[in-house]
Amino acid sequence: DVERRYTASLLGLPLARHTYIAGRFAGIAVFLLVCGAFLGLCGGVVVWFMRADMSAGLALNWFNLVLAVWGDICRSILLLALAVLFSSISTSLFLPVFGTLGIYLAGSASQEVMDYLATEAGKQLPQATRTIAEILYFILPNFSVFDFKVHAVYGLATPLKGAMFAAAYFVVYGGIVLLLAIRLFSRRELP
Repeated sequence: DVERRYTASLLGLPLARHTYIAGRFAGIAVFLLVCGAFLGLCGGVVVWFMRADMSAGLALNWFNLVLAVWGDICRSILLLALAVLFSSISTSLFLPVFGTLGIYLAGSASQEVMDYLATEAGKQLPQATRTIAEILYFILPNFSVFDFKVHAVYGLATPLKGAMFAAAYFVVYGGIVLLLAIRLFSRRELP
């Protein structure tokens, strides 16, 4: 936005830079929320029509379905916060796009890497590799925290502690990323 001068008219107004970043994030987050809720509603309608054909005899838990949709929306909004962070650092398109994509892939696999490191085969890896993996595990977002699809599909018990942890993780990690984005954008020299 800065490189293409889309923000030149906005940043010339008596508007603080942190307001611009927060407003930009909030606008896209509301869009993601509405789209996620609409897609979740469409999925719920399909499940409602197809519930008679469920041959496995599993009990359908609507709260788990809503929780799964909520988890996907939170994951998307957290990914948006990371994209805003990368776009506040770089003026080109490459870092925000490929950085966000890389963080998504790494964050989606981080829990599996830690689970592997806990096995006997993982314990045989060099200590430096294990240490680097553990440091990255605590820095990168853990998107598997928001995955409640298995509970919705198989009608498992509702993981209330997991949902509360995911909500707290979303607020804390997202808040830190947004504060960092605001801080970096406020210190940035604009053309």
